[in-house]
Amino acid sequence: MAIWRNGVVYDSRARMRDAQKAIAATSVRQPEMPRPPGPSGLDLATKLVLRGESAPLVFERILREHNGLAHFGRSGNHVYLTSNPDLVLQVFRTHGRHTIKPPVLQSSRAVLGQGLLTAEGDQHLRQRRLLQPAFHRDRIAAYAERMVTEGENHIARWQDSQAADMCADMSELTLQIAGQTLLGADVGDQAQEVARALKIVLANSTAIIQPFATVRAHLSLPPFGETLKAGDELDEILQRIIDEHRIAGDTGDLLSMMIASQEDGVGMDDAQLRDEAMTIFLAGHETTAMWLTWTWLLLAQNPHQAEWLYEEIDNQVSHELSFGDIPHLPRTQAVLAESLRLYPPAWMIGRRLQTDISFQGWQIPNGSIVLAPMWVLHRSPEYWDYPAIFRPERWLDAQGDYSERATVRHTGAWYPFGWGNRRCIGDQFAWTEATLLTALIARDWRFELTYPEKQVVPEGNITLRPKDGLAMTWHHR
Repeated sequence: MAIWRNGVVYDSRARMRDAQKAIAATSVRQPEMPRPPGPSGLDLATKLVLRGESAPLVFERILREHNGLAHFGRSGNHVYLTSNPDLVLQVFRTHGRHTIKPPVLQSSRAVLGQGLLTAEGDQHLRQRRLLQPAFHRDRIAAYAERMVTEGENHIARWQDSQAADMCADMSELTLQIAGQTLLGADVGDQAQEVARALKIVLANSTAIIQPFATVRAHLSLPPFGETLKAGDELDEILQRIIDEHRIAGDTGDLLSMMIASQEDGVGMDDAQLRDEAMTIFLAGHETTAMWLTWTWLLLAQNPHQAEWLYEEIDNQVSHELSFGDIPHLPRTQAVLAESLRLYPPAWMIGRRLQTDISFQGWQIPNGSIVLAPMWVLHRSPEYWDYPAIFRPERWLDAQGDYSERATVRHTGAWYPFGWGNRRCIGDQFAWTEATLLTALIARDWRFELTYPEKQVVPEGNITLRPKDGLAMTWHHR
């Protein structure tokens, strides 16, 4: 569904044109200069595109080989790949205000528009101020009730010994929760339609930065034709929900607060509401679904740690769960933190520099793209004891309480939600949802891999997903 914005039609095609213009406008041609060694563009393309190798695993090999800093790319897109926590802090925190999002995230404007994830500068700060009240502790406590209710309704349909794709199941659950808490809408009747559209959008999220993307998009050639159609389908659903909210008033959800929020007497128009709703809906649904999916995989692979978790839940969760139970579930939080360390759903962050910086004798000039895969840093033996091993107890202090300080040696080696004004605005929402759902599900269910001999390969797109899904079998505890 097209929306009129400042006299022009605002739809999937318009957003894609905006994304392409933004990428072109931020490309900076740089002079020849010494750069760190790294792979050739052809070598990377062969591995990632032709062979379909896992990007997290490819980047991990590159950074191990080049001691934490590698360069690739050319012309206006020189890319510096790093797993050095000191450089991470310098780029993302010290000089954070002198950076913008890289082409991969700018390309997501084709779907997300100029929501909080993709907006820059004053627009980003204004949108963040308008949205901040919706994530106040009291609001999250109210959302928690809906999370538990939707979780109970969902697992009531499960059957013992059923086999299914855990990715799809967790996505269905978090989609319904996102609909209820963020949009105040029951998306159950449309869950398959929305899930299908989101899957297409995610799968093709980086196509816009590939060669001849502008021409292919104009002609609606694959994958752009189906991506544009999927974006329009999501637009239609969101616009209907926005229209209903304008009539109904405050229904206690995030969208109600977004409609009511104003700064200097000015609120958001429908296109801005659509952008923010799409951003938060997608982020709040997809990342938590993958967080839970990887958690069930790790527990299935580590039965001793699973029993350790069940012991806490059996002692603490004999009643209906609520927001107030979370502080009494330190092992549950530790399991989730360890899952987040080994399989971060937002597996890599990036920025394009708008100032020159220097690091270890190298000049990294204005216009350079810096990519920092937390997949690599979270698994570095320099900053973590036994980094490849699932050890949730590492996150508990001497008193048995959950604490990041108990294990994080270097701030730049642990950043699952980012920093400063670019820190994920929904981090506490995500923690609340993941903790309550893990406790609720693990109280009565355990899972095992349906095909334990099959290797689970992490696929890095906008989020980290198991390639080809994750077949698991449900069992009553």
